Amino acid sequence: MISQYVLIFIAVTFTWLMGLMGYVRSGLRQHWHVYGVIRDQSVDAFTPTLGFATKVVSVTVLMFFLLIGLVFWISSLHDRPDYGKRSRRVREGSEAELEGAGFAVAKPSDHAS
Repeated sequence: MISQYVLIFIAVTFTWLMGLMGYVRSGLRQHWHVYGVIRDQSVDAFTPTLGFATKVVSVTVLMFFLLIGLVFWISSLHDRPDYGKRSRRVREGSEAELEGAGFAVAKPSDHAS
């Protein structure tokens, strides 16, 4: 059961690494459209620092992890019994335990209106 989570973790980790390494590769070509051939002479020629790119890619990956965790949590709720059925079963079980221990359990029908 845990293997599916590990496989997703490995896939996202490799994607995270490829995102960072892709930026490192493009960041090395600063101010060039084609490295060594066509230089970017525009005033908007700017490449963010590696630290900034790391923060952006990491925050994006962590948000993705949180969303995947939310999806798995919501899907795990499918296997749980309905709240009404579960609480009634728990209430009946606790009354039986109390009666077995020698305690008198008052039921709603025992009270006079």
